[in-house]
Amino acid sequence: MLKILKHLFSCFTKKSANTTDTLDLSFEVNSNFNHASISTHSHELSIDEYWNRWLASNNNSFQHRIERATWISSLSIKKNNGDCYILGTQPQPYIVTLSSCTCSDFQNRQNTNFDYPCKHMCRLAIENGIIAAHIHTDTEIEEKAIQDAKAAEELAEANRLHEIELDKFRLSATNMSNILSIIDEPELPTPNFNGNADYFSSTSFDNKESKYIDKSDELIDKLTDQHSINKIVTIVSQIQDHLVQFKEFLYSKGTYGVDEYNSMHSSDFDDTRDQIQSFLLNDYPDNAYDYNENQKAVVEEKNRVKQERIDKKSILSAISHEPIAQASLIKSLFPDNTSYGKRLCNALIKEGKLQQIKQGNRYFINKI
Repeated sequence: MLKILKHLFSCFTKKSANTTDTLDLSFEVNSNFNHASISTHSHELSIDEYWNRWLASNNNSFQHRIERATWISSLSIKKNNGDCYILGTQPQPYIVTLSSCTCSDFQNRQNTNFDYPCKHMCRLAIENGIIAAHIHTDTEIEEKAIQDAKAAEELAEANRLHEIELDKFRLSATNMSNILSIIDEPELPTPNFNGNADYFSSTSFDNKESKYIDKSDELIDKLTDQHSINKIVTIVSQIQDHLVQFKEFLYSKGTYGVDEYNSMHSSDFDDTRDQIQSFLLNDYPDNAYDYNENQKAVVEEKNRVKQERIDKKSILSAISHEPIAQASLIKSLFPDNTSYGKRLCNALIKEGKLQQIKQGNRYFINKI
């Protein structure tokens, strides 16, 4: 990471002939990069007022950016004629002042109530003594970069393996089409009367429409929790009936009802079909996978309980009413897992099926 930073800034900077610590930037910030102008300060506050406001706020997002600022290497910071440039993820460095930064993080928030400084501004504030914070060494930063890269690779691999597992639960194109075909808008005959236009601006209709929308949302929410295809088909059929009933209701109100449907609800069937398709493509595989994992856990637990029951019987069968050394018995029955055998013996003792007696430094057990 540090080698990369050194290489990049070697392209940007050159040493002055007069001093070893004054650097002239050899690149120019073009207009395409500097897409947003540097504002003077936030909400007409002075720089001191701006920083005091956020330092006293205990805002978690701001505190997080201070922490992230401590991981910005000094190699990625250059100052020239009062300006500060910090190398980030973009081809050109960010232009940073104590009141603004050209990074997207700050630009997207600067005119809101959440215009706290970005990590680049915090890094500059640390340089200027406004924030007291420990800057990590270049070695620490390099080690963290390696760790982060490794963690990103591990996460990517875990996601890849998870996607492979999800593939087992993705619906075929045929199954997908069969479910989506349930949502089918019917063609209704145009009524031969106008109806009452005022009805559609009444409280009665508003309530009717609200209930229709709420019921639609409720059914979609219910659908998104499902892992069973049969239940999915049942709920989608309910959604279809619900949509048809509302369309029939509006058509029953005459041509004014048809106009209301065409202007406000003509896309209901298509929109609903899109929602269902999105669920089937994205959420359903996760639901089915989670259910399968839960079922596996249930089966594993049942098998564990069954095996413990069998092993307890083996212990009881190997013991008479005469005391026998507990350690010797466990080692003979469970040579590869003596702690498991000891746990089963203790359970039988608590259940009142075995009795434990200590003789000297040894424990003996016998049936009661």
